[in-house]
Amino acid sequence: MNFFKKATQFLIFFLFLCPTYGTESAGGLSFLNIPASSLSTSLGNTITSDMGSPSAILQNPANIWQYPRWSFIFNYKSQNSGLGSNYMNTFIGYRRKQLSICTGFISYGVSKIEQYDEEAHFVNYFDFLNYAIPVGISLKTSHFLWGIGANYIGQRFTKMDYDKESFLGFDVGVSVIELLSKYDQVDITVSYVNKMIYSVNEKNFVSTAFGNSIFGCKVEIYNWLAIHTDFVFNAGTEIKNMRLGGQAYWRVKNVKLALNAGYNKVPIGSPNGINYTEYLKYSGKKSLGGFIEFPIPRANNASVQFAFSYELHPIFNNARYFSISFSI
Repeated sequence: MNFFKKATQFLIFFLFLCPTYGTESAGGLSFLNIPASSLSTSLGNTITSDMGSPSAILQNPANIWQYPRWSFIFNYKSQNSGLGSNYMNTFIGYRRKQLSICTGFISYGVSKIEQYDEEAHFVNYFDFLNYAIPVGISLKTSHFLWGIGANYIGQRFTKMDYDKESFLGFDVGVSVIELLSKYDQVDITVSYVNKMIYSVNEKNFVSTAFGNSIFGCKVEIYNWLAIHTDFVFNAGTEIKNMRLGGQAYWRVKNVKLALNAGYNKVPIGSPNGINYTEYLKYSGKKSLGGFIEFPIPRANNASVQFAFSYELHPIFNNARYFSISFSI
């Protein structure tokens, strides 16, 4: 009991005091903000969009808690941008009683980047690679989900003189589920996470595109409609964003179908030096998608889900996401 009390005190300290911790600006690592699944993409990458899936580790480690014993998901992104970029990930989760754990691998790269010398002469092509190995644990106590996550992150360039960079990410989150459990028509879930990044090379905490605090909620109505929204606060900038997602779903016998729409992201206010219209032009992304989920024949309580989403962006050519997940 004494250990649990101390652990709770540390969690409260981390959640509410660490966001005010002064960090040095490093930027980068924005690839970790790419939605980890088709479902998340089509719901604006909101913090509650991937709840119950191991891919939620990138949003909030608390949300990896799952009802199935085992779950596995693979995601691939196809983008006709002309940049030669590629993205894929895979995650696996396991639950034992009230405890869930997960791990995964994320890869993002851009190939055939042109390199020039100081006199603007072409030298060679080089590649850029980002990857991350996340791990997380989530504990369910009554209506609370408590989560702790960590990420090992690496980035490097090929065919050029550039030292490999390494980072460690630390996430602590909490979600409150079934806030209106006594009501059959409306249910609310609230989720919060704080993310911090440590530079192994510089040996200090840094401010990156992934290091932020997020607060969000999910409102489910009549067991067929869900509204997702969250607010993203980055400690390294004055920019605050809101993300939105909506989902309509229904069952046909044992098959579950869903249609999704999302918007990622809308700036809140107009910080100095930020052009609202230009920000939306480069950062705002609309998305559409859906999924079909059905039981696996002759496999008790097992199911498979196929998901697809389409992301519209005025600058970068439209991207398509494909996900397949298994639950046992």
